[in-house]
Amino acid sequence: MKETGVELIANAAEIAVVGLTEVVSKLGNFLKIIKKIKYSLDELKPGLVILIDFPDFNLNFVARAAEKRK
Repeated sequence: MKETGVELIANAAEIAVVGLTEVVSKLGNFLKIIKKIKYSLDELKPGLVILIDFPDFNLNFVARAAEKRK
């Protein structure tokens, strides 16, 4: 998607984990990306948001994205 000109806020490869120990080891990265996504939704108010993979992670942003579009 990046090659087609889409602006990526976060790359799924940065938060891809398997198992609880990997989640713990990447917790700081998760928190940084969550903060970056929330800031981007609040400030940029994008017309389109594409959330790929990681439903447990992404569903946290659906309501916020819809709210900012109003």
